[in-house]
Amino acid sequence: MKRTSRTLALAMALVLAGAVLQADVKVQDKHQLKIGGALGKLIGMFAGKSLREPTLGTTAIKGDRKLVIYGDYGQIVDLQEEKIYTLDVKNKTYKVRTFEEAKKAAREIREKAQQRQSKEKPDTEKTEKKPDQQAPEYEIDVTSKPTGQTKTVNGFDTKQVVTTVAVRQKGKTLEEGGGLLVTNDAWIAPTIDALKDRAEFEKRYIAKMADDAPASSDVPPETLAAASSMYPMLADAMKRAHVEGEKVEGTPIVTTMTIDGVEDPNAPKDDSSTSSSEPTTPSGLGGFLAKKMMKKNKDNDQGSADAEALPKGHSRIMTLYQEVQSVSTTVTAADVAMPEGFKEK
Repeated sequence: MKRTSRTLALAMALVLAGAVLQADVKVQDKHQLKIGGALGKLIGMFAGKSLREPTLGTTAIKGDRKLVIYGDYGQIVDLQEEKIYTLDVKNKTYKVRTFEEAKKAAREIREKAQQRQSKEKPDTEKTEKKPDQQAPEYEIDVTSKPTGQTKTVNGFDTKQVVTTVAVRQKGKTLEEGGGLLVTNDAWIAPTIDALKDRAEFEKRYIAKMADDAPASSDVPPETLAAASSMYPMLADAMKRAHVEGEKVEGTPIVTTMTIDGVEDPNAPKDDSSTSSSEPTTPSGLGGFLAKKMMKKNKDNDQGSADAEALPKGHSRIMTLYQEVQSVSTTVTAADVAMPEGFKEK
């Protein structure tokens, strides 16, 4: 589990940030993160609506220190101090904890999620599996190709590249055996060297946090600890998406990444559910908690007039949108310092 968490952390950090070189940088961009079910509630606990609604923000990196502010949510990560400062921008307060304290919190969240998953499994899943029955094996299919479309975004000339990663049962298609589908739709500009520092910072952060690192220093460690326990195969899918992304020359300016759960039509249904059409996934892809999250997402999609149409059997687990607005290499110590007037809570 620790190896899975770390792989997920490194893969997602690189997908979000791009390639690597060190240089101080300040970036203004727009973020939106949508996660359904229990994991979505966890995001709301730590970041409120600032990461769930389109939000303009600023990221400043200077040496070992990084400041991020999106709406009412902010965070300072200091690699030298090994501390994380979580900012409540609205109330001008902050909480501080060490990397060790953050690691401990992440481990506790992961353990609780695993315990809850075990307790909430329906009796059919606990009793129907025979002692000699092996868990299904999985294969990963990857495609990455330019679409031929081009456009100018915030002054950057970009081309569209779409990467898909499908995790499916061996010998079956996604539709036949269920699984996960990761789609990364990116608009790529010629390489911007200054942006490479964001990925370098994330790699150094992950090295210090070791097995309990989240996907990005922007995200509370507890969030990805829960994600990795709910969706163990997501780590491998994200890693493969990054490998393909590295083959594309340039810097992502606009990225829309979606993760879909695909139901296994042959999996046992949860009789305790009030819905006979609840999506199911192989137990190795998230088990009962994953099913519950997917069901809630499906219900929400059906009740929303502007919800995106998904193929039959698919349920949206997560959508991440990131758009670079501007880039500057002029960064001062004040840009990464605690904002004036903030008090420790």
